Amino acid sequence: MKRFLILSILIIGLLSCESEDLPSAPHPLDKPKVNETTSIDQKITLYDLSWIQGIWIDSTSFPGKKVIEHWSLKHDTLIGLRGTINKADTTFSQTSKIFMNGSTPIYLLEPEGSAFVSFKVKNYQKGSITFGNIANPAPTELTYTQSGLNLDLSFTILTPAGERKFKHHFLPN
Repeated sequence: MKRFLILSILIIGLLSCESEDLPSAPHPLDKPKVNETTSIDQKITLYDLSWIQGIWIDSTSFPGKKVIEHWSLKHDTLIGLRGTINKADTTFSQTSKIFMNGSTPIYLLEPEGSAFVSFKVKNYQKGSITFGNIANPAPTELTYTQSGLNLDLSFTILTPAGERKFKHHFLPN
């Protein structure tokens, strides 16, 4: 029994000490999109995303209900609450956070009762930012766009039938 225990420890030790492989290339869908106004090395600050702050209401996506997003800056993080308004009852169902990881914003989404899911910046230009995480089926991508005084949110989810895109057109409250 003692030999078996020692042999098991040695095997586990050898397996855990194998040489580290070189990091694999990122999945093509995780690479940032580059356009004329975006550089992969471009520094983005929370100040650049300040147009997201506010209370936003979409009253056109669901009959009889309104979708609400409330974004505010707390210390070094933009915190967003998303929910619905049904008559006079407001129910918040998820929390979002945007914080800086070096010079890159990270978007965290916490659906009610679930753990946070992180999203990386895929595309950025003044007044628009896209976050993506191909491993998360719903959503795989979120795009916030400043549209005049309004805020648009489009997101993509994966279904058995393929990708589906949704859009919210928020008006300021």
